[in-house]
Amino acid sequence: MEVKTEAIKEVLGKRGIKEADVEDVIKTAESSGVKFKKGDDNLGKKMIGDVTIYALYDMESGILKKSATVKTAYSHRMVLGDVQSIGDKSEWICAHCNESVHQGQVNITYMTVNRSGPALVCPKCKTTMVEEYLAVKTLAAAEGLFEKKRA
Repeated sequence: MEVKTEAIKEVLGKRGIKEADVEDVIKTAESSGVKFKKGDDNLGKKMIGDVTIYALYDMESGILKKSATVKTAYSHRMVLGDVQSIGDKSEWICAHCNESVHQGQVNITYMTVNRSGPALVCPKCKTTMVEEYLAVKTLAAAEGLFEKKRA
């Protein structure tokens, strides 16, 4: 499978995400089927080391091979835990269960501190993911505050 990241190389650089890790996320999501879908968009995640990396991508099936065009990638270091509550339906579908994905609240742990936070949740298989706006703004700011307190 070919993974195309040319359009977002600058974003990957700014966010400190390696292209190889994004490829790993996509290959894992495609081989396991654990991903969320919305139209042509696929959202996959994988924890690599202490970081959870997400890739939003389109899949194209060619005659000889598949290719993925990456639209964005982002990461966070917080650990998503158990689902606490499930709210309204989102536009996403869980590719693994073929169930609607809902907005929900999950336990989030970082540096031994547990809090509740928003996430996308599959009510059947309990797969959880966070959207880009949440990871790059809210979670990144919270991680910075926790690290500052620890220092």
